[in-house]
Amino acid sequence: MMTRIAVPPTVTATTTSATARRRRNRPKNSPTRPTDSNQYTGIEESGEAPFVPTYDASGNQTLIRTSTGIWTVAYNAANRATSFTSRDGATVVECGYDYQGRRFMKKVTVNGTVASHERYLYTAIC
Repeated sequence: MMTRIAVPPTVTATTTSATARRRRNRPKNSPTRPTDSNQYTGIEESGEAPFVPTYDASGNQTLIRTSTGIWTVAYNAANRATSFTSRDGATVVECGYDYQGRRFMKKVTVNGTVASHERYLYTAIC
């Protein structure tokens, strides 16, 4: 049995074009504008020291800043993040992926003790 769904015509959001226009008008290689390879050279927020991300030879960001701190990231040959290590080295998050690139495991280690170890199971929907 096939169900037909009416799809509305595509709508282009004006905010996207406004954002693109603002990015285009920033000076090339400024801290808030990506380079031609879509990599930022620095990220600044008011009242904070500038954060300078680093990248590996494949273009993966290896030093990231999140709401939980600054992390070093390691990638596998398929360019998937396999481990995140906090700046002080106390917390390590490891990820495993299946042959389809889906994450099947996430293990969080804090001060050498496993804090959580999650495994994910994917099932086929027929």
